[in-house]
Amino acid sequence: MRSFFIFFFLLFSIGIAINYNTKYSTPTFLLRFTYHALTLKNKMIDPAEGDPHQTLFTIYPQWNKPSITTINNDKQQVNNQNVVNNNQKLTIESQTLNNLIGYYQLQLNKKNDLEIRNLMNELTNILYPPISYHNIYRNETIDELNGSLFITLRDPFYFYNYTKVTDKKDTKVTNKKEKVLFLVFGNGGLFGNVKSNGFQLRSLVEYLQPKLQHSITKILAVDRRLIALTEINDIKKAYKYLLQKNYKNKDIVMMGDSLGCNLILNLLLKEIPKEEHPYSVILISGIYNLNFEKTLQFWKLENELLIPKAFVTLMSRIYKQDSNNYSIINNNNLLNDNLLKNNLTEIDSKVLVVYSNHEEFTLDNEGFVGLLKEGKDYVNSGVDGSGSVNNNGGLKVKELKVISENYMIHSYPYFHYYSGQIANTMEKIVNFMDLQD
Repeated sequence: MRSFFIFFFLLFSIGIAINYNTKYSTPTFLLRFTYHALTLKNKMIDPAEGDPHQTLFTIYPQWNKPSITTINNDKQQVNNQNVVNNNQKLTIESQTLNNLIGYYQLQLNKKNDLEIRNLMNELTNILYPPISYHNIYRNETIDELNGSLFITLRDPFYFYNYTKVTDKKDTKVTNKKEKVLFLVFGNGGLFGNVKSNGFQLRSLVEYLQPKLQHSITKILAVDRRLIALTEINDIKKAYKYLLQKNYKNKDIVMMGDSLGCNLILNLLLKEIPKEEHPYSVILISGIYNLNFEKTLQFWKLENELLIPKAFVTLMSRIYKQDSNNYSIINNNNLLNDNLLKNNLTEIDSKVLVVYSNHEEFTLDNEGFVGLLKEGKDYVNSGVDGSGSVNNNGGLKVKELKVISENYMIHSYPYFHYYSGQIANTMEKIVNFMDLQD
């Protein structure tokens, strides 16, 4: 027993050394150490089945079983054979992550509004190391954009020497087109900013920075005033800033999660002319109906892992007056009347939608996917590129790809470090970013 504790102490000491040598923040290191210890325990001793909200050492029974999810309502029917990973079963790593998040998240339901906002900010802040010269090449704070960060991931040397491609005839060698990622965070529009929070930015930097052959070399992480949905003006200003800096719209990839998806869609449909739309758009676990009535009505505790019900209730109060103007879909999973009346129904970009079949906003995402139509003939590509859905009153996009997976948490691709299963999804997203004409 004594030798075991000595070994454990040495392992912990080595971990601390690695922590400071790589400039991880101490909270991030401690979180990852705890996560790996729990994962090891769950691999050695099967965790009991139960409610993970109550203890760190139980998991929901369904996480251990393959599941087939169908997407059905009055207006939409997608064959479940077309759902990506519809037979998906969670790995031990993913189960441990869900358990860890679910346990701590439910404690938030006992807090008041201000405490919820502060704790959500603190918890997401420690998931990844902070942005510094240890993990990026250059960082510029843009004061005129509310302190947005314009990041260069790596020295240009790597791009020009590692992104060589040949044409289809193998006769000409050129570099990939260099791209900029336009990042819009969600967080319910209630907490955090790029500099103090930015777990989405930190997550992407950790994943993208080592990929020397990738075409994304810069990230504009957009900060904004958290004043209900007037923040769309800040998003528009940031996008115009890129265009004015001579970045071509077809060299820009937009990416948002949660409420950030709503902001991106409102920007593209209402504020930006079609000829200025970006090359591609990535929407992760989007919130498309700001009414929240249907979300709260069909709330399931087993899907409440990252976002507490109290947080959604808070959002419903804040956005109540704006829901009719800024929602993309309504409670019937149809396109918002304001968009239809003004013929705001087309996005001239390739679109990737990613969401979980078991998260707090699954209904929003199922309804939104049912309204997307691809190509000149408005033929819907369905989930994972096939299937049939309602073709009336939808959104037309240039190309469509949907990744829909089981048992994952809200905005799950950003948790790639904590699960190889999730890292596989992030790899698909990163490959989508890298698409070239």
